[in-house]
Amino acid sequence: MTKTFTKNDLVRFVYKELSEEEHNQIKNSAIQDPELEDSIKELEATRDSLNNVVASPSQRSIDNILAFSRDYEATGVSE
Repeated sequence: MTKTFTKNDLVRFVYKELSEEEHNQIKNSAIQDPELEDSIKELEATRDSLNNVVASPSQRSIDNILAFSRDYEATGVSE
């Protein structure tokens, strides 16, 4: 019997969040199913790309946050 895996199962596989048994089931299935193997490789590439993303706020966002903070302190608004 062929077990099917959800996208969530595969995401958990690439992030090593599965039990050893679940991990081995997917790993063994991928050996026999090139389409499943391709899906895993694609998710691994996406994971690697996301790990290399460097996010930083724009100067405008920083200025808006600082202005809000100054106004908040000046007016003494709480809760």
